[in-house]
Amino acid sequence: MSGHNPFRPSRPYPAAREREEDLERLRRLTNFESTEELEAWLESDGVDPFFREFRADYLSDYTYAPEADFNEAMGAFSANEGNRYAEADPDKRDWTPVDHYARFMVQVVWYALSNPSPWDGAGEPELAMVGNVLYEVLKYLTKVWWDANRSPHGYDSE
Repeated sequence: MSGHNPFRPSRPYPAAREREEDLERLRRLTNFESTEELEAWLESDGVDPFFREFRADYLSDYTYAPEADFNEAMGAFSANEGNRYAEADPDKRDWTPVDHYARFMVQVVWYALSNPSPWDGAGEPELAMVGNVLYEVLKYLTKVWWDANRSPHGYDSE
């Protein structure tokens, strides 16, 4: 991978302050010491492959991909009936935005439970709160992706 960091664009854009504020807000939500640590985690095996799947399965097919309702996404994340969202290759033909959001969140948590992660040692109550954080992580990553793809939904859209 080249030295380009997708979370810190090389070109200036009008909403740079908004983007930095969003990154700082996300850093506080995730309890990272610095935005650099947060960015490293976003690019790590604990997040990036799952966001790539989310992009491929959901975002890239749309000019506009609706954001999943927070309460519905959290309900699906919490329920994860029969480990539906943790399957290696689930049938996604009839999936809604909620399903795609829940799968991203479940995959990040499952990875975190079996690998070193920011949530090492967290019990189930803490992991329930992780869903809230992961919803915000996914919103941020989606906004960055829209911006990089010149969609009207990213940081350049003002």
